[in-house]
Amino acid sequence: YNLPATYFNGLSGIGTGIIWLLNNNFIDGDPDEILVEIDLIMQNISYSRSLTTPGLAEGVCGPAFYLYQRILQSQNQKNLNTLRSKAAIINYVDWLETFLIPDLNNEDLWDIYFLLVRLYKLDIYNYKIERLINLCLEISAKKEIIHPEDKYEYLGIPSLKILTPWI
Repeated sequence: YNLPATYFNGLSGIGTGIIWLLNNNFIDGDPDEILVEIDLIMQNISYSRSLTTPGLAEGVCGPAFYLYQRILQSQNQKNLNTLRSKAAIINYVDWLETFLIPDLNNEDLWDIYFLLVRLYKLDIYNYKIERLINLCLEISAKKEIIHPEDKYEYLGIPSLKILTPWI
C-alpha cells in the first residue's frame, strides 16, 4: 500500500474505522479476514520504529491504538494474530518510553498518557505501563499543566489515586 501507517490519514485510522463499522453492524464480515494485512503492517511498525513522533494523529500512538482496538475485539485471545498484536503492544510501550522527556509538548504527552491508560486494561505489560503513566503525570506536574476533572477513580487504577495530591 502507498498509504502511511498514521491514524489521521493512514491505515491505522482506516482500520479503526473498519473496526467501528463492524462493531456497530454497518458492515458484516470476519474482522480477522478483513484486517489481516493492516494488522501485519501495524505489528511490523512496532519492530521497525519507522515513525518519528509520538502523537495519535501522525505518530506512534495511532498504530498502537489500532492494535489495542483489535485485541479488544478479538474473540480468541490466544490466536496467533492476537498474540502477535500483544507482542507488538509491548514494543510500542517500550518505544513510547523513549519520547517521555521533560520538554515533550503537551498534546503528545496526553496522547501517550491516554493510550497508556487504555493499554493498562489489556493486562499485558502493566508494570511498565503503570511506571510510564506515573512518568507522564510527573512531567505534567513539573510543567504545571492544569488538568481537567480528576477521573482516575473511573480508570480502575488504584495505585494512581496516591498521585492525586500532586495534580
